Amino acid sequence: MKIILSLFLLLGTCLTAQELLKNGTFAENPPDYGALPPAWQLDQPDSLAWGFVNDDGMNSAEALRCRLQPGQTAGTVSQKITCQADQHYILRADLKGSTAQPQVQVLTANGTVLASISAQTAKAGVWQEFSQPFTTAQDTALTVRLSTSGNAGTVFFDNLSLLPGQAAAPAGSTGSAAPRPFVAPGPNLAQGKPYTMSRKPNYGLCSDAGDATQLTDGVYTKGYFWTQKSTVGWSHAFLHNITIDLGKTEPICGVSWNAAAGSAGVTWPSLLSLYVSEDAQNWYFLGDIFTQSIAQYGRPAEDKYNVYRIASTSLASKGRYVCFQIFQNQYCFVDEIEVYRGADSLLAQPAGQEVIPNPQTHYWAQCLQGRLLEDFRTVSAALQTLPDSADKSAALAKLPGVEKSLQKLQYHDFARFLTVIPMVPEQADIFALHAAVLRAKGFRKPAFWRNNRWENHSPLAIPPQESPQPLQVEMMRGEVRAESVNILNPSDQAMTCLVSVSGLPPGSGLDLREVVFTDTRQLQTVSSALRPGQGESLTLSVPAGSSRQVWLSFNRPSLKAGQYPALVSASAAGQETFTIPLTLMVHDLDFPAAPRLHAGGWDYLNGKTSRYNPSGGDIEANLAIMRDFYVDSPWASNSVAPRGAKFGPEGALLNAREMDFQEWDAWVQRWSGARKYCVYWAVSDNFQRETAGTERFNRMVGDYITVWVDHLRQNGLQPEQLVLLLVDEPSSPVRDSIIIPWAKAINAAQPETIIFEDPIHQEPEKGLQEMFESCDVLCPNTVQLVSRGQAFRDFYVRQREAGRTLWLYSCSGPARLLDPVSYYRAQMWQCFHWQAKGAFYWAMGCGGGKADSWHAYSQTGTEYSPFFVSPDGSMTMHAKQSEGIREGVQDYEYLCLLQERIAALQKAGRSRDTLAQAKALLAGAATRVLESLKPAGAGNEDYYSINWNDPKDRDSMDEVRLEVLRMLSALK
Repeated sequence: MKIILSLFLLLGTCLTAQELLKNGTFAENPPDYGALPPAWQLDQPDSLAWGFVNDDGMNSAEALRCRLQPGQTAGTVSQKITCQADQHYILRADLKGSTAQPQVQVLTANGTVLASISAQTAKAGVWQEFSQPFTTAQDTALTVRLSTSGNAGTVFFDNLSLLPGQAAAPAGSTGSAAPRPFVAPGPNLAQGKPYTMSRKPNYGLCSDAGDATQLTDGVYTKGYFWTQKSTVGWSHAFLHNITIDLGKTEPICGVSWNAAAGSAGVTWPSLLSLYVSEDAQNWYFLGDIFTQSIAQYGRPAEDKYNVYRIASTSLASKGRYVCFQIFQNQYCFVDEIEVYRGADSLLAQPAGQEVIPNPQTHYWAQCLQGRLLEDFRTVSAALQTLPDSADKSAALAKLPGVEKSLQKLQYHDFARFLTVIPMVPEQADIFALHAAVLRAKGFRKPAFWRNNRWENHSPLAIPPQESPQPLQVEMMRGEVRAESVNILNPSDQAMTCLVSVSGLPPGSGLDLREVVFTDTRQLQTVSSALRPGQGESLTLSVPAGSSRQVWLSFNRPSLKAGQYPALVSASAAGQETFTIPLTLMVHDLDFPAAPRLHAGGWDYLNGKTSRYNPSGGDIEANLAIMRDFYVDSPWASNSVAPRGAKFGPEGALLNAREMDFQEWDAWVQRWSGARKYCVYWAVSDNFQRETAGTERFNRMVGDYITVWVDHLRQNGLQPEQLVLLLVDEPSSPVRDSIIIPWAKAINAAQPETIIFEDPIHQEPEKGLQEMFESCDVLCPNTVQLVSRGQAFRDFYVRQREAGRTLWLYSCSGPARLLDPVSYYRAQMWQCFHWQAKGAFYWAMGCGGGKADSWHAYSQTGTEYSPFFVSPDGSMTMHAKQSEGIREGVQDYEYLCLLQERIAALQKAGRSRDTLAQAKALLAGAATRVLESLKPAGAGNEDYYSINWNDPKDRDSMDEVRLEVLRMLSALK
């Protein structure tokens, strides 16, 4: 037995060793994106055409790419091998061509071609598998050469293999999923049938005109799934529908949906719901076929790339229209959908159990039901823990009736349905049951209570037993600070309450705002929106068994320095008035009208409509609210760039006086008074088809930017007010290389303009250093800066020390679930810590893909806006997140003012104990704040949570802020 086993292992080793090519899959020790893979040589070392990619292979992500530019030669890539004389071999390769054709050849030392394979031009853009046998002569030193020919274009190579003829391996399988025991339960009714899509496919690497027919054409994708044109894909996918018209009512016993996920941020769907209808008016829900598929065929891998057929073959229904409704986070990819014909007897049976209005409304109703059931379970569990009492028994007796009312889905007019809590009477009924819990905890009459204003307050929160501490707000004149108080209603009936503040003189700037509870698409209730009040009084309704929060906002008071005692009171019919003391302390300091930190966030309020709202009705409201929290550096899309440029043979601009600045001028006028005007130019490797880096390109860009700068000057602006983002979030040498020639040309012509880049290299030292050096402003991602380690941070410190200005930005989401302190306000403390001069957020005014924060269930994308937006601007208002930005900008200014004051006193030669204390305070302030945000037990980890519901220390930031304020007063 041991002899047999040894012989088997020896044979296996020999067969493995027969492969003559090294790294034919380009996956061994992968280099940086765009670099040359190990074991391969380039005959033109200065060629940038060839490079490793990890986003378009045959069986996985890795491949070798060549980009053939017009009028240029790409050179060749090769590998030398040694073979046996007079032997049979087989050359294998997977190739994908375009207008250019990839070619693989085997050559002898004298250049004789022994084998040659190339992609077929008739199948451009599709991976093809090739093999060719050949026989060697006496020459045993061979070269495998990769080249490209034809017109300009991009080609790919993968799975290259050179094996002895008798050991040649079969062509690799398409996709990496293991074979599964799927057998179609009947003929495919969907093949060749038309379909509609509620959202147009928009993933650039696979989207094309064929998306309109590819899902039912019977063709399955070959190659890395989401970069092939045979795949249909969406970015920011979320909820969308695909409806197939079978032409007539058919019996249906199964369906399948062929997809891929598991890598590159692509996850499997949260749900894949199936609906059928005979008339497209009355629909039947057949369940989540992804759940059914897992039960039948097992769960697909979630931690590695794999192709998986989501299938259900146990259906018993009928219909002409078959609707697949998919909810998939961020990305969704599918290449083929099939619907299987069942027995004719199904035509005589009902299609389903309950008629529903339409798939979209059904999904929204499920969201609402999920929210109500979660609240019901929370209240029910709390009731069960109470000691026995008549109050408890009465509440428990109501539970079955309330639960029954929740079992049936409620179909509302969700187009007008606000996700403002309580959303429906049933939710108010659940809250009312919670009143028994509050009374059992000792709360038998309405009361004030207080927690940290930045917490995500729950309407069902239990107050602490002790009496609340008096409220105190301490600030400068001219800034905005706030406090909050909660109003508890432990009764069984809703309470209309008048909240007012008495005792403050005119000029306090007080505005009482209701904190509006809303639900999110993720079914997490948030206390975020701040509905504007009418000054020092506010009327609000407090549902039975719950609480409401009031935000006391002091907006730029103009009072003299001093303490101003006041009283906050709340009164309701039939209830005694309850109160809490309030003190406003104003220091004899004036906050600057224009703080120095640059702030903004890709708002794109250029043009007649905003990028996030085709109606454009929210522009003025968004503009006003952004100005209110110190946005001074707005962003525009590249449509504001001057239009109509014409260039001569040498690159000279021919029509400077005829250039169109209409959209630029309108945008600048809209943002009159901004300190910076930031433009995402989104350049490529050419300018009007002139390849980047040529002399003509340099002249073209130089003349163009000069005309732009001249126009700025003519309108009272300076060149340094123009900020240009050339390539968004460069992450590889390939993308870096696009930036360099543009930056060189701009800097040579108009060096005062600002070149801005927001790199996201995981290891920035491996990026092209010339790219970093060509920028004026580098804007690393704050989450990366915190989490990527000391080497990452040291890199950007060196960039700053070398003369680059640092700004910081964040782009996480959904915004409603992000902490106003640790994500929004803390970024400004990070700015001071790293000596950065700007803080930015993706993206102001976004509103969940539809510029609407108030209809969360029907949002088509992620909510990124830090404030609440509405399509017509009527309900656009501040949120705790945008308040976090505003207070953070003010905190940054505090620290800078203290820094300046210390420097001035030192220059004046003043030396005293207070100055030494001030220096110590300033030196440790940002570190103390940022360290306080780490979760308990985090130790020295480079981490703090940005999730709002994670517990953390939200008091330290205000404590340190007050220390700085008091020190500024002491040093005045």
